[in-house]
Amino acid sequence: ALSPTDQYGVYYDLNTLWTQHPDLRLAVRNNSVSLGNQAYANSLSVAVGYGAEALGIDTVSIGRAAGSNAIGHNNASMGVGAGIDSRGSDNVSLGNLAGNAAKGNFNLMLGDAAGTQLTGSHNILMGQGAGIAARTDKSVLIGVEAGRYSMGTSMTIIGTNAGLGSRGEGSSIIGAEAGAYSSGT
Repeated sequence: ALSPTDQYGVYYDLNTLWTQHPDLRLAVRNNSVSLGNQAYANSLSVAVGYGAEALGIDTVSIGRAAGSNAIGHNNASMGVGAGIDSRGSDNVSLGNLAGNAAKGNFNLMLGDAAGTQLTGSHNILMGQGAGIAARTDKSVLIGVEAGRYSMGTSMTIIGTNAGLGSRGEGSSIIGAEAGAYSSGT
């Protein structure tokens, strides 16, 4: 049988472990880990940071309020406010407010505010504010605010402010500020 202490004399129990300190809260239970005041992790998940939440199974939230009120499984949210109020599974949000209020599955959102209020699945968004309030599936949006307010499927938008408010299926828009409010295929 395993001893409830390790070789350093630190007590642990995978079902319940609470350590209280005025500035730190650590909880290990149900094969999950929570570290930080008001942090909470569901089964098989990790939450690190003040108010960080990993409510789904196999979810990781790191950063102040990361993953708060998010619904879904197999998500990773890292950054202050990353993944707040998001809905969906198998998403990665890296950057402050990345993936905030996003709805969809299998999205990769890299950069501060990338994918904020995104609706859609199977997207790659890279750059500060890329894909803010976009409604798209199977698209690649790369650049500062690339594809902001865009709508369509299978779009490729690359460049700073490229594709702002654009609409289309299978569109390719490349260049700084190219294709603003354009429509078509």
